[in-house]
Amino acid sequence: MAAKSRKAGIFFGEYDGKRGVFALTPEAAIEALKKSFRFGDPAECEYALGNTWAQTEDEVGWRIREEVLDVYDIVVELSLTGGRGHVLWTCPFCKRSLSDDCYEGASFPMLFRCGCGGKEKYLIGNLA
Repeated sequence: MAAKSRKAGIFFGEYDGKRGVFALTPEAAIEALKKSFRFGDPAECEYALGNTWAQTEDEVGWRIREEVLDVYDIVVELSLTGGRGHVLWTCPFCKRSLSDDCYEGASFPMLFRCGCGGKEKYLIGNLA
């Protein structure tokens, strides 16, 4: 059976049109962005894009943008030991088993992305 999609807002942290992070809320996107290696001074880190926020549409800097996209609901498993571990999930399209880092206190649902088939697919994972 094919995975069934629904529409949901996904929030992207972007710098000059380049995406850095994605999340289910604007607050989560900002938090993830501030922890990302892409947020920083390019003179100090070769992977950083910048550390300023755009105040207008014409300015270069980080901004949070929402896109309404197709998402797919999946069931995930949580494996924690000593307060840290992994969220285990399977892409319903390519059938690969994947994992993402997770820490005690993480909240669900969580947003995942798989680029199988050459197209990004966004998956919303909940515990069984």
